Amino acid sequence: MDIDFGHATSGLHQRILELLEKEDSGLLLDAPTGTGKLSYILKEKGFDVIAGDIDEDVVQDKNIQFKKIDLNASLPFGDHSLDFVINVEGLEHLENPHYTIKEFARVLKSGGKLIITTPNVLNIFSRLRYFLIGYHEHFGDYYADENNFYVLHINPVGFPEIDFALRGAGLVIEEVTMNQDVRNNRGVLVRLFLDFCVLLTKAVTRQKVQNGRIKDYLLSKPLIFGEILIVKCRKK
Repeated sequence: MDIDFGHATSGLHQRILELLEKEDSGLLLDAPTGTGKLSYILKEKGFDVIAGDIDEDVVQDKNIQFKKIDLNASLPFGDHSLDFVINVEGLEHLENPHYTIKEFARVLKSGGKLIITTPNVLNIFSRLRYFLIGYHEHFGDYYADENNFYVLHINPVGFPEIDFALRGAGLVIEEVTMNQDVRNNRGVLVRLFLDFCVLLTKAVTRQKVQNGRIKDYLLSKPLIFGEILIVKCRKK
């Protein structure tokens, strides 16, 4: 089986692998696994991988351990049973991300690690897109598929909401990062306009946001320029 990153957003799987480089191997749930590419690579790196998804047919490697999982429901695992949970581009598909994050925390062992990725609706390009046409980047009609509910991006979740859910579930953020800069491959005039908007956004954020910890995150490069938000956290 050839190793590639399939249709994953540029740089996303690579960044996840970097976040796991210094971790000891263990029992890892990758859900939703999609085509199973990341599960395959993690298995090759020594992790004991369970690939989970609502649709078994899309998984390419039939030799990998697979479990059908609906992330809108309770996870089919016991308490404190997993060392890692990887949730790549999943929250935006879910009806209740807060419940799902609590389920991730429930099945993780103490000290277990969770990595979540989701479209960063707070980057400067997504904010402008929402202001102009009412849809965040990666959301809206061009992502709709009336014949397959599970591929729809139905829930734009921003970092403050994710942070609130993680803290409520007993998870501590270790790192917030991104896959790539939304200014990449933009024309000079567009980049200059985006940079001007960032200056304005930072000024208003510093004045209006009272929570210093959240303010620091909102002013960070991953939140302002990251296409995909990547959060790594640890269960207490």
